[in-house]
Amino acid sequence: MTVAATLIRRIDRETREIARDHPQRRRVPRQPETEAAATGHYSEALTLYLQDRILPLLQKRVIDVDPDSLAILALMTLLGPRYAGPPPRPLFEEAAAHLRAWREVAEIPANERMDATTQILLAYAGRWRRAARESDPSAWNETWPNGVFELASIAHNFTIQACGILARSVRGFVFPPEDMLKSYANDVCMDFVAHDGPRKAEYQFYQRLRNWEPEKGKLYAWLQRAIQGSPPDGLWFQANRFRHGLLFPLLAEETGLCVAKVAFWDCPRCDARLEYHLSSGPICRCSSAIRMEVVGSDRLILRDRYAQIPFRRRMDREGAPRYLPMHRVDAAGGARLSRRKTWLYVYAPTRSG
Repeated sequence: MTVAATLIRRIDRETREIARDHPQRRRVPRQPETEAAATGHYSEALTLYLQDRILPLLQKRVIDVDPDSLAILALMTLLGPRYAGPPPRPLFEEAAAHLRAWREVAEIPANERMDATTQILLAYAGRWRRAARESDPSAWNETWPNGVFELASIAHNFTIQACGILARSVRGFVFPPEDMLKSYANDVCMDFVAHDGPRKAEYQFYQRLRNWEPEKGKLYAWLQRAIQGSPPDGLWFQANRFRHGLLFPLLAEETGLCVAKVAFWDCPRCDARLEYHLSSGPICRCSSAIRMEVVGSDRLILRDRYAQIPFRRRMDREGAPRYLPMHRVDAAGGARLSRRKTWLYVYAPTRSG
């Protein structure tokens, strides 16, 4: 992928003219339910814009340049600094080398090759594996603002997805307004691309763009894990994974979201698990002969919707912890009970409106 400097300047000029005459249109989906919906608009839309709008017109104006080089240079123009001139040749050659390296170790289907180019350039915009530099001080040596904007747009959709799931699975969680969603997305994106890592010391690997390895997965999945800790498990998040995402501390500060050990009734026969209430009995619906046991499960909650009550811990035959309310300790008896109190959270509907 060798392109002369004069051709780079021409491709840059032609790309800017095409983008001005045919701007990319954007629409933000509301509360996407799946990863495809969450990433689809701003990732695939950029690829389709490049593939359907920019490249066909660019190939008519610039001949004798391979499609991969055209795509890389066009994306550098679209994602790079607006007033810093054409893309520098050393940065173009380094980005092209990263793309070749990915293709050598991974079998990328033909219909995904353009999207792979988009992912490499989006990461490169955030200074991912960027060693080449301009000899003179240049905005090309820094993080590219338009590239970060595209990453923030994808982060926005993952934020919408996460807050939609929390609104359905966490008692009292209210879906944030649009301005708050954009603020969360911008904050997590700036932490994600920060060269010195996120502000919180414990968020240092999956939460950093610089640690992305293309051969192990797509950039979009890496960004989703950085924001959400891990993809959702159906219609809810595993609490101790979500707390390791970049979104959790923002929501904790703004809404009081936290991870706490919540009491549940657990049926040993049918595996039914119901949230523990003081007024509910320990008899499962599947059989009046089976008494349900209390287990503590780490969940995402708003603390002001819950109260803590004391339990005594015991171990079952498999060595798993089970709990008994303090007022039932005497009836249960036995030396297998711990003498220490364990405070579990129990939903208290009268505690908050």
